[in-house]
Amino acid sequence: MTEALGSIQALAARTERAAEEASQDEASQDEVICSEALDPVNLGLELMRIDALLAKHNLRARAEVEALVERVIEPRLRNSLEAVQQAVRRFDFKSARAGIAGLREQLEGKPD
Repeated sequence: MTEALGSIQALAARTERAAEEASQDEASQDEVICSEALDPVNLGLELMRIDALLAKHNLRARAEVEALVERVIEPRLRNSLEAVQQAVRRFDFKSARAGIAGLREQLEGKPD
């Protein structure tokens, strides 16, 4: 019985270590992804993808917007995206989608 308990504890410890390592790997990947600034074309694609999530009321949109804000450098676009972020945090997906539409217009050079 003592041996079985020891085996279970060893297995639990290995599982915890593996989970911690996986978490650290994911965090470092997120840092790499979030540190890359987006060009207008890729930003437009990301906005389309997030808009599709919002249209489906998919809660994954929050994490996607959070990550995207960190990758946008241009102040005017970043301010608009932060407004979208706030709407998503309030679960106001209709306002968030309107904000994304405005961002896409800004990217295309259309008047606001």
